[in-house]
Amino acid sequence: MRFRLLAIPFLALALAQAPASADVTFLFDMDTGLAEIQETRTTEWKDTFDIDIWLEADAAITEFSTIFIFDPQYVTVVENSVLTPDYGDAGFEMTGRPGGFEQTSSLTLNNEGGTLGLFGGGDGATARSGSFIVGRLTLSVLNPTMEDTTESLLGFDASAADFFGAPTTVTPVFGASTLTISAVPEPSAFAFCFAGTALLTYRRRRSR
Repeated sequence: MRFRLLAIPFLALALAQAPASADVTFLFDMDTGLAEIQETRTTEWKDTFDIDIWLEADAAITEFSTIFIFDPQYVTVVENSVLTPDYGDAGFEMTGRPGGFEQTSSLTLNNEGGTLGLFGGGDGATARSGSFIVGRLTLSVLNPTMEDTTESLLGFDASAADFFGAPTTVTPVFGASTLTISAVPEPSAFAFCFAGTALLTYRRRRSR
């Protein structure tokens, strides 16, 4: 009994010294023109639009990295559209990006393979937490679809997510954003609409 009572303080001390856990979340803002982050977007063939990549850190970290992935069958990143703070984009500022977390490396775009990275920042010394934009880019919808497409078209490479400097155990979390590409009408539907319009025009002319 005495041994058990003596063990309790040591157990409490071990629990107190064990690192806490915290999440660092990567997510997409699918509509940069709105004040609040939009996790969904509906688009169509030949459309182009901007998205922001956000990082939300519950724990104070000194460095981070991730790779953006996309389905090249449906979307592509527009060349020279990628903007990041302070790495070749002088004068471009992003909301909430703290000092010391500027982009620290060049980005490699592989439109055929569907990857863009490495997004990363931090000086290894300045610990920061909070929410800020990692990068902004423009996407273009490539191919027409015969039915609405809501597959996982955008995401992050989980194996490339890394964090440093936090006094806690950091767990990467990836936001569940949804991009829907609307279907285009089939040729028969176009023909039917054209025939209906022609018939209405013919009737109007005869009625005159």
